[in-house]
Amino acid sequence: MQYSTLEIAAFATVLMPHASFDAVQKVRSATSAAEIVLVKDDGTRLLATLAKKDSADASKLLRDTENLRELNKHIRENILAFSIPKVIVSGELGDVIMTIYTCPLGKAIRFVDLSDIQARSIGTAIASLHSFDTSLLSELMLDRIDAQQVRRQAITELDEMNTTGLLSEYLYKHFMDSLEETDMFKFTTLLSHNALRDSAVLFNGDAVNYVVNFSRLCVQDPATDLASVSGYLFQDYKTELFEAYRKARNVEDIYLEKRTKFYEEFNLVRWFLNRYRSGNQDQISTGVQALAGLEDNIQRLKEYEKGSRLHQFSILQDMLPTIKIDSADASALSDIETQAVDAEAVANRGS
Repeated sequence: MQYSTLEIAAFATVLMPHASFDAVQKVRSATSAAEIVLVKDDGTRLLATLAKKDSADASKLLRDTENLRELNKHIRENILAFSIPKVIVSGELGDVIMTIYTCPLGKAIRFVDLSDIQARSIGTAIASLHSFDTSLLSELMLDRIDAQQVRRQAITELDEMNTTGLLSEYLYKHFMDSLEETDMFKFTTLLSHNALRDSAVLFNGDAVNYVVNFSRLCVQDPATDLASVSGYLFQDYKTELFEAYRKARNVEDIYLEKRTKFYEEFNLVRWFLNRYRSGNQDQISTGVQALAGLEDNIQRLKEYEKGSRLHQFSILQDMLPTIKIDSADASALSDIETQAVDAEAVANRGS
């Protein structure tokens, strides 16, 4: 059942009986969730998010509400390089739940379209979140994913992919060789957003102004957040991202870029595995093409690293996007373990 804008606004007035609103604007509407912007008499803008009870959207909304409340409690002790929404009120209304937040301000920009300055700003923003003192968030009981869990889960997923007969021997060996590099997976777990996609990062000009959607907050390898962004960037912009991140955190992690590259590539395997489980043949065919493109790029990059400078230039000229995954389809993958990666970005990685 989809709710009209007026119905959602009526729910909001129940939670905020003393507030009056001059205008409402629907932002998003789906079968089990919806969002509207409320404009109060004084011009204050609020974001009301509604979800049907017992739905996946409701679970996500409850986690986001709880996580944001705890983050805001300790915001003074942890200086973030961006703003986060504040929870005004939340509650249950019949068969739905609703949270009303301060309205985040800014413009979402596709990661693939970021400038070098914007890439630096995201690097600084991620570093500030990773510096957050997780001991202050003990009440949240956040998932903690260590190196052993990362490697064990990846091996399980690779083995499942292998049973499909659609993962090449070359890619299987490439990923298994990476997972056997135990030194690479020695890292300190840090607070991770774990759902960084372009819709979650809002810019004011070239600077990150707001970050939203904290429903999947956890403690894990910092490279996972970086991979969610860097997988969409050309090499020069990746350099800007990592330089800004390292400067802001001032912490040495010699394998950070290498792990990030692993996650960039492996995210595509996870994307394909999710599509394979769905049984959608069109998406499976698209996934097979994307994996072939990934394999080709890995081989080209290895050839590039070994070749002369003249030969390297020739190879890089050939590394142009050849496969596309519809961006709407990619954005719909937010419920899988890791953010889906656009095949166009896969084709550009390292180039």
